[in-house]
Amino acid sequence: MALQHAKPRLPDGEPQAPPFNRLNFEAPMSEVTQETGVITTLLDRMRTQRLPRAIGLKEKVDRGERLNRFDIQFLQEVFSDSSHLQSKWEAHPELHQIISQMIGLYHEITTQALENEGQPDST
Repeated sequence: MALQHAKPRLPDGEPQAPPFNRLNFEAPMSEVTQETGVITTLLDRMRTQRLPRAIGLKEKVDRGERLNRFDIQFLQEVFSDSSHLQSKWEAHPELHQIISQMIGLYHEITTQALENEGQPDST
């Protein structure tokens, strides 16, 4: 008759987690976990960096001001990143509404900025 070892249990009857295993810790992230991490990071960057800057640019162009080279560089970076990340966003339909709102905001900024460029200097 084989000897069976009972799994250690916590006071509430739940089995204890296996002891820490260094090999498990160093295993690569699953694709789902990595994808979730990438999307979370991109959304956080949008919320903390891109959106506040875009709102500031919208206010600037709505006052009739022109974009400076740093503003234009920021927009070029946004458009370049958007192009590179398009397939990632397309794979997440739950994000389509927020992405379309951001696209709309950038469209308003660039449309107004072009209109401001056509205005004579006020100086």
